[in-house]
Amino acid sequence: MNIHKTVVVLLALLLAAMAMVPMVSADSPGKVQVDKTPVTLDYATKVAQLHLTEMAAGLPAFSEWSGAGVEYDLTFFDTAGDISAYSFSVVKDGKNLGFILVSGMKENYPILEFGKGELLPGNAKESAKLLAGKEAEKNSYTLGPVRYLYQGSTFYYAQYPFTDSMKNAKGDLTIDLYNKAIVDLKNNDSAVVHEVNSGSDAISVKDAWATVDKKIGLLDMGVVVTPKSTLGTDTIYWVPLYDQPSGYPNSCAPTASGMILSYWRSEGYTNFPSDGDTLILELYSAMGTDPITGTYDTWIEPGIESVSQDHGYSFNAVPDTNSFLFSEVKSEVTADRPIHLAMHGAGTAIGGSTAYGDHSVAVIGWADGAFDALEINDGWSTAESRYITFNNWVSTYPVYVQP
Repeated sequence: MNIHKTVVVLLALLLAAMAMVPMVSADSPGKVQVDKTPVTLDYATKVAQLHLTEMAAGLPAFSEWSGAGVEYDLTFFDTAGDISAYSFSVVKDGKNLGFILVSGMKENYPILEFGKGELLPGNAKESAKLLAGKEAEKNSYTLGPVRYLYQGSTFYYAQYPFTDSMKNAKGDLTIDLYNKAIVDLKNNDSAVVHEVNSGSDAISVKDAWATVDKKIGLLDMGVVVTPKSTLGTDTIYWVPLYDQPSGYPNSCAPTASGMILSYWRSEGYTNFPSDGDTLILELYSAMGTDPITGTYDTWIEPGIESVSQDHGYSFNAVPDTNSFLFSEVKSEVTADRPIHLAMHGAGTAIGGSTAYGDHSVAVIGWADGAFDALEINDGWSTAESRYITFNNWVSTYPVYVQP
């Protein structure tokens, strides 16, 4: 599943000499600071309930949320000590149906993540407390109250302050709630990315909040707001659903490209192998995919072009090194050209419960309405395509595949 990341500075991808450097993102010490406009818990609760209502009305996958309510779960902070997010459980008849994560500041999108199942994996909080307790005991320290940190999709931490027997502060211990490991955030550049779609044609952070504020204002006045369902969709049919070949872990990039080239085989490019695994393994080799570290972003397009040349074709694989625009997705889908999309720090699919993290997919369609979403073949499901909300990631590396 791993894809090596390319460095992100101020949300613009820098390639050239940095093409082989793992990606980092914004808001670490010494970088541009953002003035923060806080969102109260009461208001975040209204935002979560509004989103729940719109999802239940607009997406069949969330129809079971109809009539449900939200219950406050956790408050998350950033490394500066400001509230970065609030999490809510979606509850109906005493049953937990899912989660909604609302931004704690107006410099990020109102809804950061949502999905079915639980926000945090299994017993993550309990495991973190146990690990922190062992570290405190080892150093004869006292463990202070936990503070939870949110640094972006899949970047969740539990932070515990330590004091000695004289009640002197001895620093903090931070534990990654997904990996259940101690981390040093001072040397970790993962962070909340403000205005993720800078330069994109998707709705801006400011406009997203303006829309939410208007709807909540109307609801507070007793006006009935009818949720907006999906306005439009488009899909490229006949793109196959492949999973990663057995014995070849972290092969999501060649798998995504394999689905795309197999689609082109059905469109008349019959020199490509008819067997999906055979084609994926050719791409695996051409992209230099490693079973442990995965595929470097910038090896995706030469790998696609190399395999196409091996079969007598001159495909162009063009990376988007500027901004990934929703309008470009629509244009490519209209032209029946699937897109290879390498996502970094991606959240869950709509209706899913497992975050993608660093993962490559084949984009085969789109939907818009209450929000913009991409239809994807994700290499995990061979039964159906899935949807992911546009911008539900830290960064992306799209590659347009053109015969």
